[in-house]
Amino acid sequence: MRGAFLGLDLSHTRADLVRAVYEGTAYEMEVVRRAAKQANQTEIERFVAAGGGTRHHAWLQIKADVSGCPIEVSAAQEATLLGAALLAGAGCGLYASQDQALQAAEPRSERIIYPDADRHRIYQDLFLDYMANQAPLRQAGKPGSTPSTSSSGTME
Repeated sequence: MRGAFLGLDLSHTRADLVRAVYEGTAYEMEVVRRAAKQANQTEIERFVAAGGGTRHHAWLQIKADVSGCPIEVSAAQEATLLGAALLAGAGCGLYASQDQALQAAEPRSERIIYPDADRHRIYQDLFLDYMANQAPLRQAGKPGSTPSTSSSGTME
């Protein structure tokens, strides 16, 4: 199993499925944010987004609402290429260090997506539900795991 849509019924539309994917990726970003906080004892209070995903305002808004953090959208359209070019410049001596290369890039924000406090509170409750479902889903997805069946023949 690589993923699951829980609670799906015939009333759901394609738009609902797309939103569910956006929310799932936002929840996973929140898992990483919380793990980083635990590992470093430092709160991540904002994100910087770059690349193609920044064209999807609704997705960025969901990420901001789930995390409660503002998201600064980089003005650099091709952040991966820019980063590779800066590293190459540092590697071949064009810049004295990676820090100097970064300063040369002058990262700027195009816009900032702020979280909505009311939606953040709702997403915090939904995040707890999401996490409660993760352990069995992730276990079911491990190689060699097989679902058990009850005496009535239904899968558990």
